[in-house]
Amino acid sequence: MALIRTKQALVGVLGIGALALASCAVADDSEGETEENGAAQEETDGQDAPDGGSGDDDGADTSEDGADDGAEDAADDGAEEEPEEDQAADEHLDGELSGDRVDPDAFEVPLDEQSQAIGARAWQFETPSGRHTCSLGRSGQAATPAAVCYMSFDEDVQPEPDDQGRERHPSLLESDVGLYGYEGPVYPQFESSEVPTLNYGEVLEVEGLACTVGEDAITCIAGDNWMQVSRSGYEFSDDSEESDGEDTGAEDDGADA
Repeated sequence: MALIRTKQALVGVLGIGALALASCAVADDSEGETEENGAAQEETDGQDAPDGGSGDDDGADTSEDGADDGAEDAADDGAEEEPEEDQAADEHLDGELSGDRVDPDAFEVPLDEQSQAIGARAWQFETPSGRHTCSLGRSGQAATPAAVCYMSFDEDVQPEPDDQGRERHPSLLESDVGLYGYEGPVYPQFESSEVPTLNYGEVLEVEGLACTVGEDAITCIAGDNWMQVSRSGYEFSDDSEESDGEDTGAEDDGADA
């Protein structure tokens, strides 16, 4: 009987020890799993690092975009600050005639009903010397305005007729200037005794054309073109034709214009 109880007690002690060992094994397994989970988490965190790096790249992109925008703004500012190139003014006239502007109505030629119906207009003046007259006008509503001067040139500078035998006269348009031949007057004119005088230093300005009279020449401008004419010669802005009279030694009988 005592032997049986001793065996039972031994079995109990062995069971308790086995249970304790099992518990320790479970605990070791749990710690191992915990360490493995921690290592796995670290690996996962390490794998997440590229995303974080991508965020840094986004920040770098943003910085680069900002730098590009700043560079473009600086370039634009620099372009705006560059001074505009000055357009060279004509050495001869500086683009504008100085002098007292006259009332164009005093120089406008009365037109018949037919000319008025098509939108024609005409102005005319005579120089103080009485030698020359100039007509300014347009032949119709859509026609290009022009100035044509009828000059009493000295014989040595009188222009040759054109190919059709027509007398050539100094003519000025905004797009052209030179000597042109016409069949009769280009625009309607006053009666010879009624032509108003444009005095020295006065300026007649109409239809984008402007003319003035000095003692040495008549000067007219239209846009970038100009002409200067007198009895002793003519000069145009495009230098296509130019003539100056020779000094003959004859006594001067007054102003060229």
